[in-house]
Amino acid sequence: MAVSIRTVVSHVPKPMWKTYCEHHNISFAEPIDWEQEDKAVASALEDAINALPQAEYEPIHAHLERINVVASERGIKALINASDKPDEMTAKLEAMENSHHRAMAIFIENETLFKTAEELLFVDFKVEGRSWQHYSIKMEDALETITEEDANEFAFEVAKIIRHNFDNREECCGEVYKRYSDGTRQISVYVNDLPNSNIQVEKKKLQRVSTKKAIVAAVVYDPQTKQLCTVVDGGKENHDLVRQAFAKAILKQEATEFIASEPVRFAIDKFQSRPIAPLLQTKPEHNIEVVRVRKLDLSTNTPFKHIITVDAMANGKDSDMYALRTFFDENGALYSKYNLFHVVLSFHFHPKAGGKRGHVIHLSLKKNGSDLKHLKEDDRQMIEGYLKQWGILEDIVTEQAETPEAATEKEYA
Repeated sequence: MAVSIRTVVSHVPKPMWKTYCEHHNISFAEPIDWEQEDKAVASALEDAINALPQAEYEPIHAHLERINVVASERGIKALINASDKPDEMTAKLEAMENSHHRAMAIFIENETLFKTAEELLFVDFKVEGRSWQHYSIKMEDALETITEEDANEFAFEVAKIIRHNFDNREECCGEVYKRYSDGTRQISVYVNDLPNSNIQVEKKKLQRVSTKKAIVAAVVYDPQTKQLCTVVDGGKENHDLVRQAFAKAILKQEATEFIASEPVRFAIDKFQSRPIAPLLQTKPEHNIEVVRVRKLDLSTNTPFKHIITVDAMANGKDSDMYALRTFFDENGALYSKYNLFHVVLSFHFHPKAGGKRGHVIHLSLKKNGSDLKHLKEDDRQMIEGYLKQWGILEDIVTEQAETPEAATEKEYA
């Protein structure tokens, strides 16, 4: 992942940078005068890092990549979740200037905790907006601890799901992490992939090096709610198999019932009729010109089972799809023969000073998922705030049978 040296340098206070350089025994051809003003130190530090020889520059760049990833709202939550004293960690981090300051401080002070946060962050990012990965487990007693032996056995079972004919226990492992802030337990699984031949230059000659990249999968278990969430590539079938592997290796149950749960729902039914204020209204400080319904995906069984996309197109900023009498009545309400299962909202921004055209953010919403996590952090926080304000984002946890609407959504997802 690319990282801007300038961004990290400018966001981390100079005393923290001095501590980092001393902690890692970093010296520069031109020593940094830490007594200068902040801007002067930042400029000198950026130049000094970029001027380092390759062998000295690369470890710093690797550190800053990791720090930059954790320097986000999700990353800070992961740091708090990784701490056995979350309240103290929260207070400590809140006293710092910004997310980069917080991430670098923990990276220097407690690299073990930082690594744990990276593991938690990986899972949090993968499962966000995908409620179908969450299931409740039917079991009598809650599981309070997970042993290393059981975690490795689980890793072996998962390895056999990911890799065809896998039989080498030495090439997989399970790492157990306690997520202190929310009380959950996480097992991260690492499995060596098939060998691949990479090329690299060594001693002025091109070499082919056979390596095995570790594949990552994970589960998060909540002993309070008895819920399990899974992270694995390969689609729904692999998620089902990982849940059964968890039951076999961790719960010691050969046959286990899992009930789908929905920790997050988006009330897209609000868009079955023309939005009325305060829905889609925004605050002046966000410089948004208009929020509009850009696209609706509908399903129907009339005259046969099919789906229809109603798209106002990119240039239809002022268009009103609810005026289409093919799909909506004279009041702008969707005809009952159609089921709405996907909405795209477009956030149109005013041009910045001196600019000719403002930018647009498109947001995809389904009842049990969104692409919020792919937005820039500031944009995500702003839009998530609006979704809550408009009553679209609902934080609920339920156990229920699949509804016809949910079945339709899965089929056309």
